[in-house]
Amino acid sequence: MNYHAHLYFSDVTFGRAEGLRAELTERFGEQVRLFPLHAKAVGPHPVPSFGVAFTSPIVDDIRAWLKALAPEISGLLHPITADDQEAHTEYAEWYGNEQALRFDRLGERPHPTRDGLSLTRDPEQYPKHLDIDGYIIEDDAPIATVGLGTYYRDLERHASVLESCGIYDFTILDSERATQALELCLDFLERFTDAQDAIVHLSPSAEDSLSLFATCGFQSIGTSGDGSAQILALSLRER
Repeated sequence: MNYHAHLYFSDVTFGRAEGLRAELTERFGEQVRLFPLHAKAVGPHPVPSFGVAFTSPIVDDIRAWLKALAPEISGLLHPITADDQEAHTEYAEWYGNEQALRFDRLGERPHPTRDGLSLTRDPEQYPKHLDIDGYIIEDDAPIATVGLGTYYRDLERHASVLESCGIYDFTILDSERATQALELCLDFLERFTDAQDAIVHLSPSAEDSLSLFATCGFQSIGTSGDGSAQILALSLRER
């Protein structure tokens, strides 16, 4: 099972945020993935916050950590389910003061603060994937679209790999700028996420993209469980 925890800050406690992020990294290392720190309300979160993703083996440790921070700092822990609202209500565990989540904005994500890569969201585009956001890659004009998010082995929810980012449905809109589009995508992952690796599944119908990914440093690491796709990976730390 995969989980998210969110920590919420007031003007008084916001100065502790970076220290708590460092504490999570020092204590749990690659068992967690930190989401960006936001100094204002974002999506469903009504106050400054940041999130962290993790899996079942450390959920009790995270619970104890959140409990120790309360009530000074509010925390929310919830499992990842296909129903966002259900996850944030029926299965929500609050530590400290419960925040008034903006449920009408579930699924929204912030602009990644990087010129050339802006965010869009089509809730119908990825109905079978969890934790994946749709992006349009722009440089004066749209040059590609892509889904970025948690990497799931064979798209099974219980088999996520937190340290890796999945690249889904990379679609080129301007063939002459395909390499530029992929480099902008990778630059975003390297600079603004905690992902260590980027992974893409290429079906036989998409193998014409193989040379593009190879040009940007991706290497084959095998095939999907059902043999229907070739799996390519790139270490973002070695770019």
